[in-house]
Amino acid sequence: MQLLPEYAISPNLIGFCDGRGGKAVHFGQFYSVLLVIIQTVMIRNAMYIRPSQELTHAGALVVLQGAIAQAEAMGVPQCIAVVDTGGNLLAYVRMDGAKVLSQISATQKAITAASSRVPTGGVAEDVELKLALATGGQLTNLKGGVPIVLEGEVVGAVGVGSGTGSQDVEVAQAGIAALQAALQQPV
Repeated sequence: MQLLPEYAISPNLIGFCDGRGGKAVHFGQFYSVLLVIIQTVMIRNAMYIRPSQELTHAGALVVLQGAIAQAEAMGVPQCIAVVDTGGNLLAYVRMDGAKVLSQISATQKAITAASSRVPTGGVAEDVELKLALATGGQLTNLKGGVPIVLEGEVVGAVGVGSGTGSQDVEVAQAGIAALQAALQQPV
């Protein structure tokens, strides 16, 4: 198709030549059809795709640094894991002096918080063993896993282990606070 010469003379017309004599299409008609097509595509996409936010590795490092700073201030070396919403590890540290096996529990706390979208440690005792067994030990009810919620949406989670449950939660919350503060900074 080629543009008709009338387009150059009349900006309200868009003309297409189909090889058998051209047709002039009024711009308003063209715009209306285009708008219907765009709306149809957007409605169809909304049926099958949901927009979401996801924590990046840069955001995970901000969380990690904030959590490390809090653990150092408390004098409690920690294992700290940061995951995305799928439970994929984005950042991890075992601070000097942290318990070696806490690397596993910290990661599982983060995965559990991302999966359940609530802090760990709130499941009833009669269910926690069943939950652990049903997931092959992937989910835990130990305190210290906290989802990272931004604008009402979970974007990832942080898991902390090696201190008491309340210390782990405090360190996790400090990491999330560091990310929230970083997001408030002007670009």
